[in-house]
Amino acid sequence: MAQAGDKNTKFFHSVTKARRIRNNLNTILDENGTIQRGDEAIGDVSEKYFQNLFSSDQPSNDIYAKVFEGFETRVSDEINRDITKPVTAKEIEAAVFSIGPSRAPGPDGFSCAFYHHFWEDIEEIQLFFRQEHLSGVISENQAAFIPGRMITDNVIVAHEMYYALKSRKRQAKSYMALKTDITKAYDRLEWRFLEETMRHMGFCQQWISWIMKCVSSVNFKVLINGSPKGLIRPERGIRQGDPLSPYLFILCAEVLSHLMHQAGASRKVQGMKLSQSCPNINHLLFADDSLFFTLANQKSAKGIKEVLTIYEQASGQAVNLRKSAITFGRLVKPEVKRQMRRILGIHNEGGGGKYLGIPEQFTHKKTEMFEYIVDKVKERTQGWHKRFLSLGGKEVLLKSIATAMPVYSMNVFKLPKGICEEINSVLADFWWGSDQGKKNMHWFAWNRLCLPKSEGGIGFRDIERFNLALLGKQAWRLLQNPECLMARVMRGRYYSSGLRFVVGNGTTISAWDDPWLIMDPPRAPRPRDAELRHYQVNEWIKDDRSGWNEAIIREVVIKSGYWLAMHLPENPGIHTPSANRELNQAIWKLHTANKIKHFLWKIASKSLPTRATLRRRHIIRTSLCLRCCQQEETANHIFFECPYAQQVWRASGLFHSALFDPLMELETKLVSFLLNPTVYTSMYTQHQVLWVLWRIWKSRNVLIFQQKSIHWRSLTRYAMNDASEWIRAQEMTQEAQHQSNNDGREFRHRLWITIQGWVKCNYDGSFRGEDHNAKAGWIVRDDRGTYLGSGQAEAKKVSSAIEAEFQALIISMQNCWCQGYRHIIFEGDSRNVVNLVNNSSLNFVLFNWIREVWSWMAKFKDIAFTWVPREGNQAADLLATRNLPNHTNFVYHSYVPEFMSNVLHNDFFSSS
Repeated sequence: MAQAGDKNTKFFHSVTKARRIRNNLNTILDENGTIQRGDEAIGDVSEKYFQNLFSSDQPSNDIYAKVFEGFETRVSDEINRDITKPVTAKEIEAAVFSIGPSRAPGPDGFSCAFYHHFWEDIEEIQLFFRQEHLSGVISENQAAFIPGRMITDNVIVAHEMYYALKSRKRQAKSYMALKTDITKAYDRLEWRFLEETMRHMGFCQQWISWIMKCVSSVNFKVLINGSPKGLIRPERGIRQGDPLSPYLFILCAEVLSHLMHQAGASRKVQGMKLSQSCPNINHLLFADDSLFFTLANQKSAKGIKEVLTIYEQASGQAVNLRKSAITFGRLVKPEVKRQMRRILGIHNEGGGGKYLGIPEQFTHKKTEMFEYIVDKVKERTQGWHKRFLSLGGKEVLLKSIATAMPVYSMNVFKLPKGICEEINSVLADFWWGSDQGKKNMHWFAWNRLCLPKSEGGIGFRDIERFNLALLGKQAWRLLQNPECLMARVMRGRYYSSGLRFVVGNGTTISAWDDPWLIMDPPRAPRPRDAELRHYQVNEWIKDDRSGWNEAIIREVVIKSGYWLAMHLPENPGIHTPSANRELNQAIWKLHTANKIKHFLWKIASKSLPTRATLRRRHIIRTSLCLRCCQQEETANHIFFECPYAQQVWRASGLFHSALFDPLMELETKLVSFLLNPTVYTSMYTQHQVLWVLWRIWKSRNVLIFQQKSIHWRSLTRYAMNDASEWIRAQEMTQEAQHQSNNDGREFRHRLWITIQGWVKCNYDGSFRGEDHNAKAGWIVRDDRGTYLGSGQAEAKKVSSAIEAEFQALIISMQNCWCQGYRHIIFEGDSRNVVNLVNNSSLNFVLFNWIREVWSWMAKFKDIAFTWVPREGNQAADLLATRNLPNHTNFVYHSYVPEFMSNVLHNDFFSSS
């Protein structure tokens, strides 16, 4: 366990063994209600049940002719050519890796985890299910598994419809919503129906043959207590867990959409509109979750009944009437309700359940409606309370599971403030610990823990602020996808007159026809020239990269949006001094056990429960150190001033005068050995310091709570052993990873390039956090690696290291352009900078820097940006970190400077 420390390891899954025992099957009821015992008898009952389930109902040709009447072809010849072209090795790889590693193993006992680990040449056959194909084939009423469509779209639209049934007179008086449950949706899907659906959609015979072979070439056995029993040869059904199955299912569900659209067009089923500007909606689908909206009259009820009946006969998809429900408008008459229930055969009253995991309707007491979220979080954290978890383990669980549990609801609704506070309270209680319902002391408020680690927090999410950031994502979706069903409903309902937006690159805005100006034109319109009719706004914008980008905004509304929410005026953060910020950053960057990091965080944040701290909180009466009984027990005294601690440090050989300076504060001492390389030069020595601190604290607790004293020589030996064991374990892990991933090969970077006539400029930036000063360094070499020149510059103050890298790149581009280089590669050791400049990732905060780089790009004839590991960028790093002469902010070296000669010599020969 030393290799993993307190990370999320097998410890968090230890309950699996107990679960396996509970899953042992001893008895089963057969179809006659008789109890059967023994593996063989249980196997026979199971085989009979599944054989019956997977037996086809043999729908007639007349049924299929009626179902597919008027069904339009959606798949073009171009799509068919694309999906049937030869499969590459890379595509096979994606197919295998799309299957979960822990899915059921094959007959040979190997699960997909085996192939994921050992096969590097495997990919996906699901060419058809790429965005450009699937979204054009499936109607907008289906939101499942379609790239660009979201489950939250259906939730939002459904809630608007339910709200209208309750509060808007027209809908409340005459309409109803029908939520249906499909019995064994995947298992009962008829194979012939799937084949006919693909044929009528326009798929070519080769594709259909491929799919049907995947679906029909299967036999099953039932696993009873680890032993396979029986043999089942299915005639229908698609497999759960198969990556193809969800897509095949929604292809078939498209037939249901077709039938509902036909019924709507023939007025057999009248859908529901929220306003004159809203689309008419008679159904919403999300995989097998179906929701229907229609007039509460005899004609529409019979129309829906007819559609569901013929769809069931053709596809095998049977509606479970006992689990389905009807929600009537608030003003629908009782006699109409009775008539609707009789026609549809559904007698459950809806509105009080859930749709896609969210309550269908809200009452005036919204807090009560969302209380289930709090209960889920409480239930999960109470189970964790029983485990002896370190703060590192708690952090993993809170960030990866607990704070993620309410995210789905927060994507759609603004949770009541009381609910957010209650969830925060539950999370805080778990973090600080509780014993048999009794809360432990909370050393900080939750909003302090929600600060970034660099500001003294742990980086948890404040639920209310995170909720606002997630809702901002939905607001952007309305603007970015104005023609999706959800956006059209919301636009028609709330802003039918439109919204004001910022002009981006102007490529889709007609300069003459679209209302893109804030005010009316200064004069009356006149007939326009035919040549001017097709002008777009982008023709009047010089910078074609100035527009907003969806990926940028997505980052703003979730990441940057959350940061902004945390720093709103009504929520002033707890801002730490810059020195403390630097210390916090150093703590969390340490390569050590998580429990050590959290221990150091407690020291730096003054939340360590020393006797002095406890006395200030009126927990104890005296704050004297129990070892020496001479001074107050502060953190500084425990670790450095107490005679016991000083004996430990001397015995360890780690004694340093700075650590025992009585005038130096504890924070300064921590900075001295974490950030000052002159105090402890080796990584091994630094680890020893960390484990000595940890052991001193543990021995103090043993003395107080167990009344046992550990001799300082023994404690020193324990600490040295801890450090050695940790380092040895990490070296073993790194060696194993190196052999696995790199096959024992060392990185050798080629300093020069092979394109004749090009040059390469290696650049680097340095950043000093305490004063935000930045420097730049760069070196230029030709295609043979020959030195052409280098430079150093004092740059403008910046707020982060990545901004210093950007500034170094821009300065080096400016200098290279002035030197006359026009065919050039710029190479740096910041992968983020290279990705941002090459458009492979985007960042709103850095967008002005990116745009400045793009501006200089246009001045070169040929240009490229590449990344190099830090060891391949040592010359530029030396230039960026070396001090410039006094009163100088720019130096250009036409000849190799003396301080660089060794670095250039080593670089050249190590890469040749």
